[in-house]
Amino acid sequence: TSGWLLNLFAVGDGTNTSPAIDFVTGNTSGGNYSSKMRILNNGNVGIGTTSPANILEVYNPTGVIGGTQLTVRGGNTGYGSGIAFDSIDALGSRYSQAKIVADATAGWGGAGSDSSKLSFWTLNAGSLNPQLTILSNGNVGIGTSAPANKLSVNGQGDLVSLSVGTSTAQTAGNGYFTGTVTAGAFAGGTYAGTISSANVSSGTFGSNTGGGTYSFSGNVGIGTTSPTSGKLQIDSGSANIPAIYLTSSGAGWGSGIQFVNTATGGRNYGIYSDSANPGILHFADATAGQDRMVITSTGNVGIGTTNPLHKLDVNGSFYSELVVKGNCTGAVTIDWNAGNTQHCVLTGNVTFTFSNGQSGGSYKLVLKQGGTGSYTVTWPASVRWGSGVAPTLTTTVGKTDYAGFFYNGVDSTYDGNAFNANF
Repeated sequence: TSGWLLNLFAVGDGTNTSPAIDFVTGNTSGGNYSSKMRILNNGNVGIGTTSPANILEVYNPTGVIGGTQLTVRGGNTGYGSGIAFDSIDALGSRYSQAKIVADATAGWGGAGSDSSKLSFWTLNAGSLNPQLTILSNGNVGIGTSAPANKLSVNGQGDLVSLSVGTSTAQTAGNGYFTGTVTAGAFAGGTYAGTISSANVSSGTFGSNTGGGTYSFSGNVGIGTTSPTSGKLQIDSGSANIPAIYLTSSGAGWGSGIQFVNTATGGRNYGIYSDSANPGILHFADATAGQDRMVITSTGNVGIGTTNPLHKLDVNGSFYSELVVKGNCTGAVTIDWNAGNTQHCVLTGNVTFTFSNGQSGGSYKLVLKQGGTGSYTVTWPASVRWGSGVAPTLTTTVGKTDYAGFFYNGVDSTYDGNAFNANF
């Protein structure tokens, strides 16, 4: 009516080898006809095109970004609209293989209050089931039709394989990352699998401007697959490779370790190499902010001082524990490695032997008369007295004598430098 017609034409190329059917519209008064749909002799159908290359080809030359070329319309809520992918066997039986369906989850399609989801279904063990779902809020679910996060994956076995900066996908383990795994990769989430060489093959855990935290609830092993000795167990596997290697170019603590005790009354201690004073290793009370001991690059040790000028500099009182030998009689060896001050109760005449004196070391021997008293001492041949004569011991029971020695490592002698009697 009104001069407009729908016409059906049979068209060809003049040789009758490529016939087609055209559905055309036009104005009868002007003779202006245009093809809207064409069916080729091979069965291809074109809408908006006269040379469809596939079974169905839809073309809109005036289409815009975000526009649609094909609309599949359904009814109320439920899986009302979709596209099915079926197959037909040689006997003509139809089998569903997959489908894409749109579910109007709320409303009839009116503006302002409706929502929907899009589901991708595949055939598994003879049953069609949704495998991937996209909700109206953009959440994507794989193995779940109700994803609570931007990406929710539900299943068994290996769930995710990610490839960063490479086209090679991984094929084994719980979660895979190749390239550099930064803090941003786990920011705001939790990794619940096992991080090992099997699933973090050759990448690097590094920093990220967005920050991030790596948290492990169990023991962590580096160089070992069975960390049972502590929360962190490191096995270098070689005597020539340090288990921990720390570097820093910063001032102050530089390369260091702190030991923090969070209990009530606990203190924090640390060991660090100071770049402000090159070559000094500090053993510090971090709570007080003070060094307790330092070791210089020359090997000098300072206790109570940060500038030791000798192999051992102690600023403050010095205490050497008294080693009690107990009752002494007959041949008695005094091993100075056991302590610089040793105590003997003479219960008989004694012949002493000294061992392990250190050159420059000062030693003291405390001798108390026990038993009936009047016991004598024979000193080692390495002992020298200033007068050439050994001092005389007290003979009274219960009285004590003190003998002091300086070990001369050059001459391998113990030089008596003090003797106090009858205490």
